[in-house]
Amino acid sequence: MANKAKRSSKTRTIIAVLAVILVAGSGFAAIKYSEAAREAEMVRNMEIHDMDLSSIHDGTYPGNYTYGGFTYAVEVTIRNYAIANIEITRNRTTKYAKMAEGVVQNVMTRGNTAADVVSGATTTSKALLKAIEQAIECNL
Repeated sequence: MANKAKRSSKTRTIIAVLAVILVAGSGFAAIKYSEAAREAEMVRNMEIHDMDLSSIHDGTYPGNYTYGGFTYAVEVTIRNYAIANIEITRNRTTKYAKMAEGVVQNVMTRGNTAADVVSGATTTSKALLKAIEQAIECNL
């Protein structure tokens, strides 16, 4: 009988420890999710500036922007004070990241960074736009 009581006490202790770990893990996950959601909201709402290209010399300029622990990278080619080409040199491989690459065509069509984001891929579009903006801004 004493052996059975001892095993039962041990089982309760193990269950209690596992419950504490589960609750703590859930709390940690909720905090991390909340931080990621705040960062995504900040990126979605950040302003992208219309860049004045009239003082930028011809050349290819690198730019990057870090969001969600990932650095998006581009190379922007300026020719005759206009954006001649944009190459995405680092992007995620998700469906949404691939969709967001369409923002490059929006910038090329519009001729500046104040272009529309790709619907359904807003945060990655904004990250790529910010990388493009940074490439130009660093050379003003």
